Amino acid sequence: MVFVKKVNTDVKRIIGEFLGVNIRESGASGVVIGLSGGIDSALCAKLCVDTLGRERVHLFFMPEDSTPPGDFEDVEKLSRYLDVPVHTLPINDLVKGFADPLSRHGILGEVGEAAKNRGKINIKPRIRICILFYFANLYDCLVIGPSNKSELLVGYFTKFGDGASDLALIGDLYKTQVFQLARSLGMPQWLLEKKPSPGLAVGVNDEDELKITYAFLDQILAGFDLGYGEEYVAEKVGIPHEEVLRIRNMVISTIHKRRFPRIPKIGLYTVGIDRREY
Repeated sequence: MVFVKKVNTDVKRIIGEFLGVNIRESGASGVVIGLSGGIDSALCAKLCVDTLGRERVHLFFMPEDSTPPGDFEDVEKLSRYLDVPVHTLPINDLVKGFADPLSRHGILGEVGEAAKNRGKINIKPRIRICILFYFANLYDCLVIGPSNKSELLVGYFTKFGDGASDLALIGDLYKTQVFQLARSLGMPQWLLEKKPSPGLAVGVNDEDELKITYAFLDQILAGFDLGYGEEYVAEKVGIPHEEVLRIRNMVISTIHKRRFPRIPKIGLYTVGIDRREY
């Protein structure tokens, strides 16, 4: 039994209409996208170019010391494929300028090295999103986020970093569906075969960090979305119950990353709780 449904031809139309409506309602002139060299940001760029035209799509690549060498080449190939120039802005100095003074500060003296490294890694996507919103302000554009549904559900993104954007075009597509849609749009084979990676540390890829393949992860998450219990999902997907429970706990423990900042209820209508937006 398979829980994840195959994407159909309506998906591109739905995303295109969603993008068009939001561009018109906001009065934006176009979109800004940060490329990583991976499938998610590449697919977002493809959808935007097909919907808005390449003149209204601004692409940025923001490498740093841990960026895999192959990503530089892949971004160049994607630029040629889309026929859209990519602005390359190295962020080494920004990362060091932010992290190094803080690491020398006495307040971090008792913090373990693992925590320091985690903090420094998460600085990178937050710097990148600041740059994207800076140029979005200059160009009067909306920022397109690359997060897919699998990443969002298990919290595999940096809060207020790569998880921050104006629009998340593929946010309701599981990772396996992202590949399906990209394949149906005729995107390059080298991109479809590239192993997903967050690009935040040397030699790290998504599935190793998550300790599960996207094929299994997506089936588990889709089973949850359909309302099935852990034991039923484990049986039908063919994976140990303990593994399904681990993923359930990841979803629960990262709820805060998917919510508007929580506010105590005081007034008649409260933002993010019961206030209607017009």
